[in-house]
Amino acid sequence: FIPEHLTELAMAVTREGCIDETLSALAAAAEAEAINVVLETRLGMNKYLNITDSTLIWIRDELRKIALDESNHSALAWRTLKWVCSVDAEACRVVNEVFLDERKLAMDFYRRFGSLDMESEALMNLAAGWRKIYTAHESFKLIGKNLAHEHIFCASSASGTTSLLITLVDNILRNLMCNR
Repeated sequence: FIPEHLTELAMAVTREGCIDETLSALAAAAEAEAINVVLETRLGMNKYLNITDSTLIWIRDELRKIALDESNHSALAWRTLKWVCSVDAEACRVVNEVFLDERKLAMDFYRRFGSLDMESEALMNLAAGWRKIYTAHESFKLIGKNLAHEHIFCASSASGTTSLLITLVDNILRNLMCNR
């Protein structure tokens, strides 16, 4: 790769993959989990209250598939960025400066999810998942710095939780840290 092309690739992958695909996966997961609340309690989002259970189950299941697919795209983007940072420190620096500043990432999150109730537990869980994913990249700015932590994470088994959000975050992190 020619260095300026690698920087362009890294910038596109970061914006479209690391940020947009990750937030899309989180959005689909949040919507699927909101439908679960409606199915379990018949309370929650008004937009779903007049829809039959069978239709809601179908929508929820499709959103789960979409969320998992988007998380795979996200993981590929984060792995690509990890590779760029391992071969071109300048491209990595530019991407981190332009896109991966914590304040900018928080703004990306709130642009996507800002219309939700900021005190809601679901939103706080989404924000925590988002932070966990983008802060994992910090350990790859200096490749090899957290290999012990990476090994422990990769050797552990996935939790038995039913939370789609936790499943997505773990999927992205495992693909980023454990696939070489």
